[in-house]
Amino acid sequence: MESFWAKTIKNKQKFPKVNSDMETSVCIIGAGLTGLSCGYYLGRKCNFVIIDKSTICSSTSGKNTGKITSQHGLFYKYLLDSNGKDFARKYMEAKSFPFESN
Repeated sequence: MESFWAKTIKNKQKFPKVNSDMETSVCIIGAGLTGLSCGYYLGRKCNFVIIDKSTICSSTSGKNTGKITSQHGLFYKYLLDSNGKDFARKYMEAKSFPFESN
């Protein structure tokens, strides 16, 4: 079964296969959400390459990254009560994309 995300993606970008040796500071194996997030942050600091055996975000990340929730108010109340306003704000900002460092 193909995911909604895979069915509806437009302008899917293709990247070349690695056909020769290369030199890099960091090699990230896996182009899912974690690997791409690591590359996003490392890109500001060093030379890196991301490799994957398939298409970017086509495996686990491409099949189950969507979710629907209806109880944000309850969850943020819990965060406020148990950890304070600053913690709840940081949690909310961390969930934003694209990831930005403060």
